[in-house]
Amino acid sequence: MRSNTDRANDALNAVHTYARSVHQLDEPVEDNLTDLLTDLRHLAVREGIDFDHAVFMSELHFEGEDI
Repeated sequence: MRSNTDRANDALNAVHTYARSVHQLDEPVEDNLTDLLTDLRHLAVREGIDFDHAVFMSELHFEGEDI
């Protein structure tokens, strides 16, 4: 079973990949996370996905994974 540390490390890798893609490796993780979330909102609009519902579902998953 994956730990929350594993999940956080995977998320950090995703943020670093995004930062590399947009040439923002020198920016703080918080800024890159915000920019990634913003771009994910744009993606959700383009794909017809309810972003707020995805956030709600992620909150449920987060609570269930709090181990």
